[in-house]
Amino acid sequence: MRVALVTSFFPPSPGGQERHVLELARGLAQLGHDVTVITSDHMDPGNWDGLGPGIRLMGLPMVMVGTDALTFGVPRALAEVGPDLVHIHAPLTLISTQTSAVVGKVPLMVTYHGDYHKSSLPGNLLKSLRNRFQLPYVLRNARTVIALSRSDRRLLCGYGIDPERIEIVNPGLDIDKFECELPPDGSEGRRILYVGRIVYEKGIKVLITSFGALCEQEEAVELQVAGDGDALDDMKALAILLGIEHRVSFLGWVEHDEMVEHYKRAMMVVLPSFSEGMPYALLEGMAAGKPVIASDVSGMNELVDHGTNGLLYDINDGDALADAMLRLSRDPAERARMGGNGRELICSSFSRERWLEDTVRVYEKAL
Repeated sequence: MRVALVTSFFPPSPGGQERHVLELARGLAQLGHDVTVITSDHMDPGNWDGLGPGIRLMGLPMVMVGTDALTFGVPRALAEVGPDLVHIHAPLTLISTQTSAVVGKVPLMVTYHGDYHKSSLPGNLLKSLRNRFQLPYVLRNARTVIALSRSDRRLLCGYGIDPERIEIVNPGLDIDKFECELPPDGSEGRRILYVGRIVYEKGIKVLITSFGALCEQEEAVELQVAGDGDALDDMKALAILLGIEHRVSFLGWVEHDEMVEHYKRAMMVVLPSFSEGMPYALLEGMAAGKPVIASDVSGMNELVDHGTNGLLYDINDGDALADAMLRLSRDPAERARMGGNGRELICSSFSRERWLEDTVRVYEKAL
């Protein structure tokens, strides 16, 4: 099967969606499918040699429009590839709109990577307009819309998408890569780990502030922040203002193989996002046997069973986040129990093999 995967950005551009498409491309190629990734040349992907065999990368010329990429040459790229099936990612992007407009009779799949948060009134107004007009336009030709979680499926139905066209396909991981020996008493270190973009929508300011409150009660804890983004300088300044700069490490963007080791050395993984789909940071933290703390929002509250494999807190309650980090930092047995339960969930429901099998099944149904 010749598959064209279409995405605005692709590694080395950072982000969970970018990782998702990369791992999907690798998995499909390993199963013997002919895979082409059509994306923008935002990060000069044509010079990146980490794809592996069986994958072609087409980086199209682009200009940035806000935080999105307007690409040039989508029709030519599709004509050159001649795919049996086109699979676009994140419908509320310009390249998705362009692709949907020119895909013709080739079967079209769309993966919805979750809602996004806007704190301003203009931002929420634009979001409403895009969901009302752009989303149905992009999905009008789609044979199937893939949702990564039950909550994403409910959102899509709320936006008027026919539920008969929606399939839930949870992402998957190479679980063995994250396996590590955990001390039975949970005494694995004192590092709290955040992984993701450094932007306000990810709740990073709430995390830094709450960690400052935690530092007043716990002397030995550290916070590691892995990622990059527009708010990085602001967060470094905030750490200095709170007097905790010596206890917060900003790692920048970390290559995935190295990131696995950070998960293994962490005491817990925290993700305070205001909105999410099915975040890899939680999946990977749980795969490494770590308890997780997450804001109680759609997507994450499907993964985190409060008190069983992690803790949830109200998105507007920074004190509750500080209390959750304090609770786990002082209870190694609780960390070991929750981490083990999280690892068990990932092994049973989020394997890479199951993800690829489900994706190919959806593909074949659409052909």
